[in-house]
Amino acid sequence: MAWLLDALDQGAQWLAIDGLGASGKSTLADRVLAAAPQPPIGRGLALVHLDDFTRPGTVGWERDRFREQVVDPLRAGTTARYQRWHWTSDEPGDWVEIPAASAVLVEGIGATEPPEGVAWDRLVWLAAAPSVRTRRAEQRDPGRFGCWSSTWRPIEDEWFVRAQPWRIADLVWVAN
Repeated sequence: MAWLLDALDQGAQWLAIDGLGASGKSTLADRVLAAAPQPPIGRGLALVHLDDFTRPGTVGWERDRFREQVVDPLRAGTTARYQRWHWTSDEPGDWVEIPAASAVLVEGIGATEPPEGVAWDRLVWLAAAPSVRTRRAEQRDPGRFGCWSSTWRPIEDEWFVRAQPWRIADLVWVAN
């Protein structure tokens, strides 16, 4: 976590945390966000969950929408605004605003593959043993564990083998 906070102190604008389902991405991101200096002390850090850029029936996240609604406005020096979606709902969620001067921490499966023209300043691959991930997924959301284990986990496993995302990470962190 200190490594990401140091990157913010050094002026990093875009941080990303990737890993397979239930590897601890959201937990780590929440801890970084809680520890990051916020205005008026710091420039601020916004947390974006890539799950907010998914929709039912799609695999992966909407990179073009992320670039248009988050990256482009922030690069232009204006407030970014995006609408959350959830992979289990056909209805959009609430709107989220990111102040213009904020650094952004992106977390989610597939973060190692950012939209075209976007490069993260720091990228962490968070690894966890399959047994750890299974235990966490069962505890976190027992009602949807069957869907995760039979649908999403095989897709993630195939992507992991094909893309080998840890190879491009700046840091590989093994969670337990």
